[in-house]
Amino acid sequence: MPFRENQSAVGHSDSASGHSSSSESSDSGESNAERLSREGNLVVEVGRGVINRVDELTDHPGQVAAELGGSMLIGAGLALAQGKAGVAREVAQIVGASMTASFVLTSARQFEVARDAVADTWTNKSGENREARSSANALGAFIADSAIFSAGGIVGVKVARNSSVYMGVHHSIDKALGIRTQEQHAQLRQQMLGYHPLTAHHQDRVGDMSRIIAEGMRLPPASVEKAYLAGRMHDIGKLKTPKEILDSPGKLDGHERAVINHHATDTGIILREKVDYPKRLADLPTVAQNHHERLDGRGSPSQLSAEQIAVETRVNTVADVFDVLSHGRSYKTPTPVSKLIDVFDRGRGTQFDGKVLDAFLQQPASKVLPLMLSEGGSISRVAPTFRKVEIGDLLRSVKDHKPVPGSSVTTEQIDLFNTLYMRPQS
Repeated sequence: MPFRENQSAVGHSDSASGHSSSSESSDSGESNAERLSREGNLVVEVGRGVINRVDELTDHPGQVAAELGGSMLIGAGLALAQGKAGVAREVAQIVGASMTASFVLTSARQFEVARDAVADTWTNKSGENREARSSANALGAFIADSAIFSAGGIVGVKVARNSSVYMGVHHSIDKALGIRTQEQHAQLRQQMLGYHPLTAHHQDRVGDMSRIIAEGMRLPPASVEKAYLAGRMHDIGKLKTPKEILDSPGKLDGHERAVINHHATDTGIILREKVDYPKRLADLPTVAQNHHERLDGRGSPSQLSAEQIAVETRVNTVADVFDVLSHGRSYKTPTPVSKLIDVFDRGRGTQFDGKVLDAFLQQPASKVLPLMLSEGGSISRVAPTFRKVEIGDLLRSVKDHKPVPGSSVTTEQIDLFNTLYMRPQS
């Protein structure tokens, strides 16, 4: 129920008015007591307006939902205008600015009407100043509506910036607006698939593994996307590496090693020249190029260290090394599990970011094994057997030939993993 008028307050106002002849008066002929009484009553009426409006909205939840929904859309529009969900900035800024301007102008006009109404009746000393109280009630209702609208706007901004459908939304919008990043990446992948299929499939797996790790770290959607896309392009520079070097069955000589080491720099060059990136992905060529950098500064091509290396690059590094170790090459067979886990243990804090490594090792083995054990169809069918087992525990259990204490690994799972890992990979 709306807040009812306080009769005692009105009576006090009348009493003060009748006492003006014996009280100290202002220049306008109004006593100080009368002035203070009127000011107090107007403040009270503003508060009543807030309470009345909240009471009314409580009885009409649909209206509250409509106000919140509208403000959430405006909040989301503002977030989109900042490029947080992949809309072309120029278009989104126009939309966001228009929505915001409309709300601001409407709100400003409502406030102006309420304020002017109070001001117009301020000099009215007669009766109970009903006009002033009515205007103050309107001002209170405006305050209540503005608070609700603001709350919805804040929610809208947060939702737009953290939406779980982030990637799907921006992909479709980018394509509709002519941003060709995905198509250009696909063209480069097709070139690599024709030139060196082993590298193309390696990039696909590193992209997928990078996404799994980044999501496990709870990175923002923009970082998850960047890690994924950079992973899928990180070796694209090998398009410039002669096939005889890529497929060399033996140890490379000094010149050959220098040529293949240059692929990281070539990756950055190709991505900058061949792909148009929206602002949120502007540094993706650098992220992909730096996948051989190390935390201790001993990597390549720029000898970056620690925080100089983007978190998405650090994710790519772990995914890349894991995939190389667990798959065969022209010059090697898959690395034994005992040595594989030792590489990560030795490299923690020097080659690999510990937080990234932990996020990887804590992933369910059922997510990792289909990538680790390559394209065999049987792998996907047995993966659910390992859904409650962390990949780190499984690898250590296989290394020690017994389940790690406190883990969910069983002897049967160790045997199954060994059978799958030792099977020739396609």
